[in-house]
Parts: sequence; C-alpha cells; structure tokens
Amino acid sequence: MSSDFSKGSIVCICNYRGVGGAQLNASLMAAEFEKRGFKAEVIFLCEREENYSPAVKFRVILKDKRINLINIWVLIYRLLKIFRHVKPVAVYGFQPAANAFGAIASKIVAKAKFIATQRNPSDRQSKIGRLLDRIIGSSFLYDSNIAVSNAVKDSYSGHGHKYYSKMLTVHNGTPVLEEIQLSKTEARANFSMPEGALVLGIVARLHKQKNIKFAISILEKMPQAALYIAGEGPEEEDLREYAKEKNVQDRVTFLGSIHGVRLTEFYRAMDVFLLTSIYEGFGRTIVEALSQGLPVVANDIPIAREVAGHAGRYAVLDADVWKEAILAACSDREPGVAVARAREFSIDRMAASYLEAAKLTD
Repeated sequence: MSSDFSKGSIVCICNYRGVGGAQLNASLMAAEFEKRGFKAEVIFLCEREENYSPAVKFRVILKDKRINLINIWVLIYRLLKIFRHVKPVAVYGFQPAANAFGAIASKIVAKAKFIATQRNPSDRQSKIGRLLDRIIGSSFLYDSNIAVSNAVKDSYSGHGHKYYSKMLTVHNGTPVLEEIQLSKTEARANFSMPEGALVLGIVARLHKQKNIKFAISILEKMPQAALYIAGEGPEEEDLREYAKEKNVQDRVTFLGSIHGVRLTEFYRAMDVFLLTSIYEGFGRTIVEALSQGLPVVANDIPIAREVAGHAGRYAVLDADVWKEAILAACSDREPGVAVARAREFSIDRMAASYLEAAKLTD
C-alpha cells in the first residue's frame, strides 16, 4: 500500500454513519483509493449507529440522527471547513443528500471533481429529492454520475439530456467472503438446522422493500422446507407475527445480523438462496451466494437478471411458481457457472472505473 499519498486526497460522503450498502461501498472505495496512492476518507453527514466503524479513516459532521432546517447550516459550514483543509482532488457522493451537499461544497471550496452515485431507481427517491438531484445533476456541479446497474441508469432516462449524458454504469464490487473449511453438514450443525430439511436462506435488512413475507408464504406450499433469515430491521416483529398467522413459525428462524466467518457458514448451510425484493439497486447478496456456488431464485426484476445472468432462476411473485423454481434449482445445480459469474464483480474493477469517472487514472 502506498504511504506518501502523492496523488492527492479523495473524500467519499454518505448520508449517515451506520450499516448499509452505500456505507460499505464508500469504505471499500476509500481503501482501494489509498492502495493507489491517494489519501482517502469517508465523511458521514450525520450519526445513526455509533457502533459502526469502517476500517478506514472517517469522521461524522453532525451527532444528530437526521438533517433538518436547524442543523443544515451547521452541516454546510463544517463541510466547507473540512474541504478547505483537505483540498480534495475528487469527491464521491454515495447517497442522495451526500450527492447534493458534496457537489455544492466541492465546487465552492475545493474546485474538485464531483462524482455522484445512484444506488436505487429514480422512482424510489422522494419527490423533493428527485427534483433536487435532477436540477443539480443537470448543472456543472456533477462531473459524472455513476449508476450501480443498467437497471438503475435506465430509470433516469427521463431526466433530460444534460443529466443523462453524464451517467455511466459501474457495477458494485463485492468483497470476497471469508474462507471456511466446514462441510455443509458441519455448517448446518452450527445453526442447529434440522436434518433432511430443504434449507432456504435470505440475507437482507428486514424492510418492506425486501418482501420477506412472500418468502414466508412459500413455506405453506413446501412442508419439507425451512426458512432462515439473516438480518435486522423494522419489520422483524411483523414478520414473526405473519409466520404465526401462516402457522409456519416453527420453520422460520431469525438469525439477526451476521458477518465474517459466520456469514460464509450460513451460505454453506443453505440449499437455495432467495431474493424476494420488490426492487434493488444492485444485489450484493446475489453475488455472495453465487460465489459459494449456490442456486439463486429471485423475483423477476431487471436487476436480478442483470447481476445473476444465466446463473440464476427468476419467478414472478406467485408461491406455486416459486415452489417449482426452487425445486428445479435444487435438481439442476451448476456451481461452476455461479462462481464464474460472481467473479465478474470485483472490487478492483469497481475502483478503477470510479477513478476513471473522475479522470484520475494514469
């Protein structure tokens, strides 16, 4: 790793400090930029989860959990002060508010290249956020605008030529999961999974977007199956109640948030990975599952096909259709195809494309 940081400073900005895909990618990119000779850090506009600490230099501007009309001026003042000191050559926004504040501050003080990123379809932004992004993105404030998938990029096609002409697709890179030596049987024992059960797995935040109730409903059609869910979120109690309503609570297990070796063990223990989301900007967990050679059955949305390609199976949201897709996935495994597909989404390729968007490549 370079230690002189001779190429200048780069700042990656997120809306808030906490667990999330945007925060993960900001931290990954900061680490990769440092490997390439840049001094890099992550700035969180506000505080949400104090226990979250990325493995790179970071700072939090506001200790408040939300940005409001009272603290917004403090945020702007502090961000401008940081930029005057750091003098970044490039600034990357990883969430909507980060895009807006970062773009304005980078041009007022640092005269740096500003690269916005779009991580969700346009129609999933608030009306005010979508309008603000369209106005700023159509001006000189955005130098480039990265979409994490073609599906996301296409959703902005109605924003006008000045906006859309700055867009390019850079797929998220996915960190390699920690290696383990456990067999499938040993991994299942670590989660106390019943012998002979068809183990269906989900790794997701417990949020309505992830549509996990649908996955629970599938168990009514598949008495031989058990569903294991890794993740936390506001929907957990509702999901537990729903499982009781469907009388499948004994076959639904909530594992909470898992990481590191434990996450690899979970993928090893599964028979089939499910993605039931109503929408996704990318689909990191699909790549993780494929990297372990797992069959993937996903809701038939454009991003799922874009990420998994021929290595996945896709089904409309009908429990009978999903039952058949899951059974077919079990009998027609192609782990080599899955692993090869996962390798296409590398961190190195992502970092090189991000630097190229800011014209910082050698």
